[in-house]
Amino acid sequence: MGYGLRVDTSNSILQIDSDEGWKYELAEIGTASSWTVYNDELLFVKFPAPSNGSHVEYHKHTVTDAANYEVVQIRLTGSTTAASLDYALLRPAINSYGATSANLSPDTNQNYGLQVYNSNNVLVLDSRTFGNANFEPTSYFGYASRRGWGTQTGVYSDPQNGTGAQQEALLGSYTNTYYSTNWSRFVSSGFGSSSLEGWSVANNYYRGSQGPYNGVYYKHIYTASFIGTVPLINFTNILKGETFNV
Repeated sequence: MGYGLRVDTSNSILQIDSDEGWKYELAEIGTASSWTVYNDELLFVKFPAPSNGSHVEYHKHTVTDAANYEVVQIRLTGSTTAASLDYALLRPAINSYGATSANLSPDTNQNYGLQVYNSNNVLVLDSRTFGNANFEPTSYFGYASRRGWGTQTGVYSDPQNGTGAQQEALLGSYTNTYYSTNWSRFVSSGFGSSSLEGWSVANNYYRGSQGPYNGVYYKHIYTASFIGTVPLINFTNILKGETFNV
């Protein structure tokens, strides 16, 4: 950092660096089964552990698709049931939502906080958008780094490690780990073909002689009558994050 403000936690997690420009902060955290997500927001969800020896598949379902937001659910694949999940909603750390401090005690009806500008006089942080908990994106999977077998029998024999970066489906643990949702979807053409991109969550699960599967796996398959079902790679970054204490 050469100019502005930088804040690190006691365990060296970077919270603020005004040199970075566009920065996200935690807006909401809790448990829900439906969310309104604006175009510049990021929704992360955490999956519960399935019962021992089983797996559960999920995908994002868009209930409302408006010009600047969408109302979404995370559904169990093959069902219309919306899952109730722990979530974290991130939004840009600037006051684009007209946030104020009017409801914060003890100084009610005030509009106060901290703003940080970079060297180009661009507002990069506004503390009035901060939530009341801590969340940090920790890592991500870049383009084509996952292959969407989920917990299906695939081209690898070791479901935890795979035989190469292009052939792995494992995303991580379901313990304390949240996953971005913007990339997940189910699309049916109506002509016998469909595309499903989501998560397969497994707890000591065996498929035939393969296993055990433990954790959250990337599921991305395309199905058509003339080719059957084939796995696809990820075309969008998949982010992971965790809550933390300072």
